Amino acid sequence: MEMFKFKQNIQTQLKAFSKKQILFECKKPSPLSLEERKKIHLFLIEKIKAQKIYQKYKWNLNSLLRLGVRPQHPFIAVSISHCPSLAGFVFVFQNNLKKKISLGLDIEESHRISQKVISRVSQTQEQNSSPRPDFLWTAKESSFKCFSESSNPLLIKDCRIYAWKAEKKSYTFKAQYKKNKARGLVFSIKHLSIAYTEANQS
Repeated sequence: MEMFKFKQNIQTQLKAFSKKQILFECKKPSPLSLEERKKIHLFLIEKIKAQKIYQKYKWNLNSLLRLGVRPQHPFIAVSISHCPSLAGFVFVFQNNLKKKISLGLDIEESHRISQKVISRVSQTQEQNSSPRPDFLWTAKESSFKCFSESSNPLLIKDCRIYAWKAEKKSYTFKAQYKKNKARGLVFSIKHLSIAYTEANQS
């Protein structure tokens, strides 16, 4: 029941932020290993197959089983994240191939992100304008994943985070890598910082 409420809380935040039909799922992982990562990918495929649109098209989902690379599929945008206490993913079906979207999700335990870590991946201006170090970190990570599908930044620090705006239970932000731009959302639940970024691919 607690995990269900947790998932619903995150899904509500994403629904309020995005106009896309974003679907979120999560689970408590065992100690993170190669075998556990495989289970997370299999859990993703299980949830995709449970959707009505999949029953109509029955796409081949083998590309989503590849470990060590960003999950890619021609008709489904996907992003996976995991930390010691939670594994989760977001996905959306691409119903307009002329305007594909890319997604980025990052989940992190807030206490693991120190100012020293942030200083290695961000500019002073970014640090001064962000509400919290862990929010800046997860915003950077989710944006890096989002941009990786279309523009392929080499380093997390190459993604610039700016234009923070405080909302009722979260913060929104903008992200940029070269000429590519995205928008994102970050919030905390219990001991976790969770960020989501989305962009239309050019």
